[in-house]
Amino acid sequence: MTPSGPPDRGEGSSAESPPRSRVSPRVSGERECSFVDLTTSSEADSGSGQASRMSPPRQPSSPGDTTSDTEDKSDSARRLAWLVAFSLTRPAVPSDRAQRDAVLSAASIHELGDALRHQFAGPDSSAVIADMRSELQVAQQINSALTRRLDTQSAELADLRSQLNIMTLERDRLLDLSKQSNAFTASLRKSVAELEAQAAVARSQANAQVAAAFRHADGFKRQVQDRDQEIAALRVSIADRDRAYADLQGVASTHFAQLQESARLPVDGGSQPLRHA
Repeated sequence: MTPSGPPDRGEGSSAESPPRSRVSPRVSGERECSFVDLTTSSEADSGSGQASRMSPPRQPSSPGDTTSDTEDKSDSARRLAWLVAFSLTRPAVPSDRAQRDAVLSAASIHELGDALRHQFAGPDSSAVIADMRSELQVAQQINSALTRRLDTQSAELADLRSQLNIMTLERDRLLDLSKQSNAFTASLRKSVAELEAQAAVARSQANAQVAAAFRHADGFKRQVQDRDQEIAALRVSIADRDRAYADLQGVASTHFAQLQESARLPVDGGSQPLRHA
């Protein structure tokens, strides 16, 4: 992994300055004392850096020109401060105390690069490759198991879909039968209602006939009772007549006996009263 900061082009070069990066306000006191002011000035002077990129190249200064040397040193200090801030905040804050001290005490870009080589040195890849191979084998085994499971579930899904199609056809058939049976049931209910109405009419008529028959039976019963009473009276009258006839028969038999007795008597003068008796 290589640092993402600007390349090292020398201290006195007038190349483009790197993009601005804000410094986190939660840095330690040591970091603030070393570069916070410089990064602030870098952000404030970014406009001048943009202007310098748009301006024509600067003419080489004469050996006695101290103003140009001072500006070059100021630009180099700003670039160095930006690189220090970037190395401490992005991509990660160095955890090694000695490395932090080396980064903070760097006086040039070359020294800063030397300090950052340890942080961004490539790791030992053999152990990483071995771990990745073992993880790859495990992942392949898991993938094989998941593939087999997916095939099994795909077969089950196909079976379930076929069963669903069969059940759907059966449901449609039952719905058709239900519609037909509903019509048939409606006709049956209508017929049952008509039959119930006819049965009610017949029941009322039968009840009326039974009631009339009971009334006639009551009348016949009364007539039978009257005939029984008449028969009883006739029996009493017949019994009375039988007694009267018996008495009359007794009288008649006595009279007939007397007549016969009188007929046997001799016809003479002395017996005439008896004969006429």
